[in-house]
Amino acid sequence: MFSALQLKAARALAGWSREELAERAGVAAETIKRFELRGSDPKASTLLKLRRALASVGIEFTDAADGKGEGVRFKTHGRGASKRNANAGADEATKVEVTTRGAHRVIKR
Repeated sequence: MFSALQLKAARALAGWSREELAERAGVAAETIKRFELRGSDPKASTLLKLRRALASVGIEFTDAADGKGEGVRFKTHGRGASKRNANAGADEATKVEVTTRGAHRVIKR
């Protein structure tokens, strides 16, 4: 469904801690930590809960099969406008870079 790096990037894009995502998705924060840091293999139902929680703020996962490459982004609505999270300003673009080591930084332009 999605990788640990994608989940970490999606959390950064949403501006959420593991604990906040866990609360919104109805899963244990430790489950998220194990997946992100150790590559554990959570149940499909857990991954679906995480995906739905992130989708609720407009985040979607992309993969190589859809031609967009593996990653995360804000889903576009209407005429190219993105649904932004509550932490980003209306006129700011937000980008998340994820390194191969799993570190990330959020860049607001």
